[in-house]
Formats: sequence, C-alpha cells, structure tokens
Amino acid sequence: GQVVLQYALADGSPAEGRFPFNPNGSLSDVAGICDSTGQVMGLMPHPERASAPDLGSIDGRVFWDSLLSLVTA
Repeated sequence: GQVVLQYALADGSPAEGRFPFNPNGSLSDVAGICDSTGQVMGLMPHPERASAPDLGSIDGRVFWDSLLSLVTA
C-alpha cells in the first residue's frame, strides 16, 4: 500500500493539528504520501527551503542527502 508521513510531536505522538508541530493544519497531520511503488511522492514540508546556510537552515539537507544515497548506491 501507500506510505503516509505524518507530523508528530518530539515524542512521536500525533501532532493533532497543533501548530507549530503541524505547521499547515493538514487533516490527519499528513505531511507526505508515497504510492506503493515508491516512485510517486507528494511532500508538504519544503526541504529545499532549508538546504543552505544562506536560506537560514540546513535541516532539509538530510532529506536530499538520503535521496542522493539511494540513486548512487
């Protein structure tokens, strides 16, 4: 089946729509979804907006680095 990524609190419990843990108020705390093939993905957080120091954060680099490791493996 599909994979659903959800916003959560630091302890892993559901964000239940609470800001800032669910920053966009998405239903069921959905942050992303991927089909069963793993080739089609929708992602609400924007890691590209946090991928360089001059953008204010490099937290999004974890996402891009993990994708890069999959295609270069």
